[in-house]
Amino acid sequence: CTILNYTTSKAGKKAAAHHVFGATLVEIAKKGFHIRQINGDSTEGTFIDLNWLYTPDGKFPAPAAEALVLGDVHAEKVEDKALQASFEMIEELQCKRALYHDVLDFDVRNHHSINDFCDRYERLFSDEASDVVEEEIHNTIDIIESTPDCADPIIVQSNHDEAFDRWLATANPKEDPINALLFHKMWVSKLEHYHKTGKWATAFSLYYKENGYTRARFIDREESYSIMDIVCGYHGDKGINGSRGTPHSYAKLGVKTIVGHRHTPSIIDGCYTVGVIGKLDQGYNDLPSSWAHANCVIYANGKRCMIFIQPDTGEWKL
Repeated sequence: CTILNYTTSKAGKKAAAHHVFGATLVEIAKKGFHIRQINGDSTEGTFIDLNWLYTPDGKFPAPAAEALVLGDVHAEKVEDKALQASFEMIEELQCKRALYHDVLDFDVRNHHSINDFCDRYERLFSDEASDVVEEEIHNTIDIIESTPDCADPIIVQSNHDEAFDRWLATANPKEDPINALLFHKMWVSKLEHYHKTGKWATAFSLYYKENGYTRARFIDREESYSIMDIVCGYHGDKGINGSRGTPHSYAKLGVKTIVGHRHTPSIIDGCYTVGVIGKLDQGYNDLPSSWAHANCVIYANGKRCMIFIQPDTGEWKL
C-alpha cells in the first residue's frame, strides 16, 4: 500500500484522483481461481471483502451491501448457473438493490435477426425456440420477480430492452399474426400513456406495470440515478455528445460510474464495466472472446468490487 506521492502536473493530478489503498485477492480453487479487488478506506484503514469487514481491531460481519449491478442478463439467453450465482451474491451480501442491464433480450423479434429466414424457420419448427413475443416478456419478468427479497429490482434502460419499442415502430402486424394482438395492445397503451402524461414510456415498463407488477423500478435514459457517489443509470451503449459508449469515454466524465453493454469486464479509472450473465455465446459473437460472467457490488462503505463467476461451475468464491 502506497501513500499519495504525485507531482503537481496534469498527469499527477489525474493519478492522485484515482489513487486507492488497495490490493488484489486471488483464491486458488480446485478448478480455476477467484479474483477480487480490495479497496480500503483511506482514513480508517478498514475494508470490506464480501460479507466481512476488516478493521485494526479485528474481523466483523459487514453491513448490508448497497447494491449488486448484474452483468447484462439477456433473459432469453441467460446462463442459469451465472444467474443463480448472482442471486446467491444478493442474498449472502444482503444487497439492498439489484440493478439489471439488458434484462429483456427481445430475441424473438430482434432487429438483428428479424429478416433472417433460418432464424424464423427455426422458431416455427423447433421445440426450443419460441416465436411469441409475449412468452419472452413473461420469462423476463419471472427473472425480475425472482430477485431475492432483500433487494429492490432496478431496471436500467438498455438497448435490448428498447428493441421492444423498435419492433413496435417498424413491424407490420399483418405479416406477424401470432404477435398482432400484443402489437396493437401495446400501441394503445403507449398512446394512452402519452395523452395522460405528455411523455412516451418504454414498452417494457408499460407492459410490466399494466400487468399488475409493482416491485421493479425503471430508470429512464435521461434520469439521474446514483448510489452513494456512483452514477449507475447509464447502460453504456451511448457515449458523450452522441458518440458510441466506451469505458474510456465514461472514465472521462469525472464521476464514478458502473455501466454494462460490452460484456467484457473492465476497470478504467472511475468506470467499472460489468460482464454478462447471459450465455457467453449469444449467437452473434465470435470466439475466442473476452466476455465473462461478472457483477459489481457496491459495499456499504461505497467501495466497489468486481466479482467473477466461473462459467463451468457457477462458483464465485471459495
